[in-house]
Amino acid sequence: MGRRVLGMNALFWTDEDIQLIADALEVQTTVDPTPLSRREYYRAFPTARGWYLSRPLVVVATLSVAILLVLVVLTLERVVGTA
Repeated sequence: MGRRVLGMNALFWTDEDIQLIADALEVQTTVDPTPLSRREYYRAFPTARGWYLSRPLVVVATLSVAILLVLVVLTLERVVGTA
C-alpha cells in the first residue's frame, strides 16, 4: 500500500539481519542508506525501542526510584518484622 510498516535501526541490527527480515517479508522494500543522527532518528521514529540509550537521565531517575522502593520495602520489613 506504499506505507511504512517497519523501520529497522542499524544501532541494534546488523545489515545481514535487516536483509533476512526484508527477505522473509516477501514484499518490496526500500533501503535508505542515508545516515541519520540519533536525534534525527528518534524525531522520525519517536516510539522506537532504544529510547533509553539516548536519555541517560531517564535511566538514572528510574534506577533511583527502584533503589528507593527497595530500601523502603526493606525498612518496612525490618520494622514490621520486629514488632
